[in-house]
Amino acid sequence: MPNKITYEKFKYLADFYNVQYQDEVVENPLPEYLTNPEQLQVWYLENSENDEALTQAYDKLLSKVPRAWEPSTNLPMAIRNTSNIAILQNYLNDHPNLTPEQSYYVRRQIMTEQKRVRLAQEAEQKMLRNIAPNATTEVSVYPLIDRVILEDVRQREFQTTKNGCWSCFFQVLAHSRGVDVTQEDIRSYRPNRSVQAAVNIDDKEDKAYNDDQENNAWEMLDAVQSFLPNTILHELEIPPYDPANPQLRKSCPSAEQYCENAIREVARIIQHAIEVEKSPVGILRGGHYLSIVGIEGDTIIYKDSVGSESDPNANYETSLSELLRDKLLNDKTLQFTWASEVKLAKDGRTLFGVPSHYVKMHSDGTVEGQPEEIRTGGRADEDGKFQPRLNGVHVQRYVENEATRTE
Repeated sequence: MPNKITYEKFKYLADFYNVQYQDEVVENPLPEYLTNPEQLQVWYLENSENDEALTQAYDKLLSKVPRAWEPSTNLPMAIRNTSNIAILQNYLNDHPNLTPEQSYYVRRQIMTEQKRVRLAQEAEQKMLRNIAPNATTEVSVYPLIDRVILEDVRQREFQTTKNGCWSCFFQVLAHSRGVDVTQEDIRSYRPNRSVQAAVNIDDKEDKAYNDDQENNAWEMLDAVQSFLPNTILHELEIPPYDPANPQLRKSCPSAEQYCENAIREVARIIQHAIEVEKSPVGILRGGHYLSIVGIEGDTIIYKDSVGSESDPNANYETSLSELLRDKLLNDKTLQFTWASEVKLAKDGRTLFGVPSHYVKMHSDGTVEGQPEEIRTGGRADEDGKFQPRLNGVHVQRYVENEATRTE
């Protein structure tokens, strides 16, 4: 028989929920019988012999308290590192005595994979009917004050795990493409692996998915791109000023000039991403992601997954130049990530925005990808530091930009 869900378990999660959301505007709050101590006790006594009712109610609490079931390292590697529904369902059938948290985790993986498949099928049907997968976000442009802003892109909640800011940015980015996924959906994503493949992944990838460690969006981009067919993710990485670099010293003789060049380039990219691509821009600063949704001159408008306001969707403002100078002059690398739709160049084969000799579409519709040394170039080194000179489109690209234009 499955482990019975005790009243103490209910009370622990309810107390955690009440503390976590006490000062926060909550989207889809839990019913009062699960959060009010007196009502919870009465409800539990009335339903203590109804295992189905207990499971359904406890699932509701778990959905709002991911820290109770993330990380998932107490499950076998073959289970925690795959989204293969048959493997996961068989595991549930063969292990009826899982804890409620373990059972919820595996069922959550199944639900996430089902959502991913459904979204992919919907995108395929749109392509067959020649419906362009346009971003649905409304962009407001105010030419007189040089302001552009994504009006209706939404951050649904503050981050629900200690290091979940990267998944909050991905949730905002997905919302800008008209896709309704949660940060938990994104963190629950796993590739569809066989048992053997799931067991054989390296320790670094296992920890990235399962340990709630500080993750880099560029390394975890499959977690959001799996929900966003026909989408390219771009990255710009700006390393700190290095006076020992002779090439850099020639083009930028001073750190101040380097910063000015960087500020202009970043402002241009943010404006283009928001106004043209209708995409928020994620910025990694000091180990934390912010979701930039607007820019007005030197001021960026952003959402923060650990913001000071009670509304998770609140906007904040700060100076772009001050932000960049503070990091670039103090030996900190800045990373920017945004999305655009996949477009074919005018030759009908190469993907616009991706170096033609790397990625091509063949006549049978298959896409030839980048070589391994380029595709994996965005990963951190052994010290956890990220290599500079990244200007990527789903995968890192060096120096050159696509010259072929769309029609």
